[in-house]
Amino acid sequence: MQSLRSYLEIGRTVGFEPFEEGAEYGPDLIAMAVETDVFLFHRNDDVNSRLIMVDGDSWSSVTSMCPNGQEDLLKRVDRAAWEIAHPPVSLPWNWSKYSFESLIAFFALPRYLNSDSMRWIAEAMPNGDACFWRLTHRGNELRLEDFHPRKHLAEAVRQRYTASLSAAAAQFPPELDAAEQLLQPTVDLGVIGFASVIGTHTYSMWLPKLTAAQRKVLDTTTTPIKIRGAAGTGKTLVMMLKVLQELYRDIDRKTSSVEGGMAHDEEKFKILFVTHSSSLATEVNQALDRLDERGVVSRHVDVVPFTFLRTLLQGEQSHGAEVFGEDSLDGKQRQLELISKAIDEVTATTWSTYEDNVSAWVRQSALADRRSDQRKSLCWSLMREFVEVIDANRLKPGVNSLRRYINLPRAEWMVNLKKQGDREFAFGIYRNYVEHLVQRNQLTIDQAMSDFLLFLESYLWNLRRKLEGYDFLFVDEFHLFNDVERLVLHLLTREPDEYPKIILATDPYQSPFAYVTGLRENELSHAVRDFIGAPQHLQLIDLRTNYRFAPMILNFVRHAHNRVPNIVDMGHDWQYEAITSDAASGGNMPVVCFSPEDSVITRALEYADSVARKVKGDSRVAVVCVTNSDLAAVVEPLRTGRGLKSRFEIVESRDDFYQLSISRRAVVVTAGPYAAGLQFSDVVVVFTAEGQAEFGGQGTSAKRAAITYLYLAITRAQTNLRIFSTSGENDLNDVLRTAVEDGVLQSS
Repeated sequence: MQSLRSYLEIGRTVGFEPFEEGAEYGPDLIAMAVETDVFLFHRNDDVNSRLIMVDGDSWSSVTSMCPNGQEDLLKRVDRAAWEIAHPPVSLPWNWSKYSFESLIAFFALPRYLNSDSMRWIAEAMPNGDACFWRLTHRGNELRLEDFHPRKHLAEAVRQRYTASLSAAAAQFPPELDAAEQLLQPTVDLGVIGFASVIGTHTYSMWLPKLTAAQRKVLDTTTTPIKIRGAAGTGKTLVMMLKVLQELYRDIDRKTSSVEGGMAHDEEKFKILFVTHSSSLATEVNQALDRLDERGVVSRHVDVVPFTFLRTLLQGEQSHGAEVFGEDSLDGKQRQLELISKAIDEVTATTWSTYEDNVSAWVRQSALADRRSDQRKSLCWSLMREFVEVIDANRLKPGVNSLRRYINLPRAEWMVNLKKQGDREFAFGIYRNYVEHLVQRNQLTIDQAMSDFLLFLESYLWNLRRKLEGYDFLFVDEFHLFNDVERLVLHLLTREPDEYPKIILATDPYQSPFAYVTGLRENELSHAVRDFIGAPQHLQLIDLRTNYRFAPMILNFVRHAHNRVPNIVDMGHDWQYEAITSDAASGGNMPVVCFSPEDSVITRALEYADSVARKVKGDSRVAVVCVTNSDLAAVVEPLRTGRGLKSRFEIVESRDDFYQLSISRRAVVVTAGPYAAGLQFSDVVVVFTAEGQAEFGGQGTSAKRAAITYLYLAITRAQTNLRIFSTSGENDLNDVLRTAVEDGVLQSS
């Protein structure tokens, strides 16, 4: 697997060369022909290395692609091979994975590059090798049930690989001294993720290091528990320690029962630790293995991304539909484009039935140019309405669905569709939008989750629940779960008649869903109230000691925290005590740079480029955009390079952080929601006119969302923070200017 990652790195820098005997790929890679095979050896390969085997005809198809196509396809091969080596295989939903026995199939490319609907048929070999048997396309599709892999070929390749290792090792040139290496250490999650927090400590080594509040989580025996804390306060760490504590307690209890001659239940104690992304689930899984002193985690604990629960409990769904999630930039952009197209079609055909009945802002936005801020704002509002109201209430187009939608009571947090005519127009757009999804054989992740919810409410799951349900639920990043997703949680336990044993970790500041939807943490949504019960059942524990921010950055974060209630009521959770810092001293005063609209991105990227060329050691640089629209605006000039000397790695979803393992000291470019849980020594925050358009004309809930996204961005920084924002009057700039006046932020 190391050879593919190195090949990707070199290919992205100097171009992809075909595998040919004697071809040069740098000091750590060589290609060597052995009988009918061509092996790409890495200097560090040995007999235990996992192999990625690709069929020759399929490889010819890969090498005939354009460089961007090759890169995207090989990144998916690398990701799938890693998952195969670390089961269960969890791939992003928009890859549309389907499994049969040891075989899996998934889309080989993103949709915009995949006009031929190419799909891989791959197999997990017993030794952890990954065999990519065939690359199918439209016209030669093949059902997995009808595919019969020739496994003896893969076994023969493994034998030839092992026999050739010594000859390959002899061909590598002497290793360069560290000072002569041109390629820098990788940007890995060991530096920016949980591994940097866990270190080499095990469970018992961590216990005496906990704060009183963290210790309270372990000492509390009644559930449910909600752990609440700002970024960098150790929520996920204490959740993992609680997992091990509950598991060890159950093992000790059963051991004592056996030794005492008492009977005990034979059912395996099962814990579910659910996150909102595959990359975070992988990190937690690895961290739990490092913390576990008894080697029992893998037998009792399932750590999975939320979207994988459906596959885990219901099995693969052979519907053939593409699922794109609102967790990815691509998914959101495609939804917005589809909504804008629906608006164009409705205004061109049935607009007269709505025109006189809608609010002025809806009318003006619907008739505005599709590239205008007004139109973008309307599309964003309608996407929220579809997810938060229509889909959440399962109002598929059909008989009486419009009447049921119109009669739903409107809450303050909802999109500003106050007139009945506004909602009639919104549902008309929704109907058109769904028709397009059906024609394209596509599902949104929320629609897929609604279907999964129906399964969990079925008699079939009720029969299986006692055996397949869980004794304990741990939900990290609870603030990222929307109402549809929250409704699923209480149905995952073994005992339907008992309040579930559940522990939630949440940061009220980081919640795009909590503040975009208005579900304040002190006002539990109907999805949560059902399984928590009366509020007095909930044990609330606040973590107030921060381990991430240097003091000067913490001063600015605290200022923003204190300023927020003066702009818009964020609910009770914004009123708890200001956090204190236990981070190392150092760092610089955070800086804000207000720039004209046409130069803010250029200035931000040039600054990040200059910083990246100076940092050393474990320092890492990130450009964190406030919104998805900001990210899209920043990505455009990066595609052309524009004279920048540093490598920039674009991360457009939370799952994309996996690809950092093949990036060499790249500047990470992402949006705040996708970087939650990660930390960087130097952060450049970008807020553009495009980002401001997302929050325009949507009232109080939009202000909540804007402030939340700003918090997500600034709290990724450990020691150095610089903010680039367009000049102008808006709520976020008011926060920044006041911080300058109060001496916690410097203007440049």
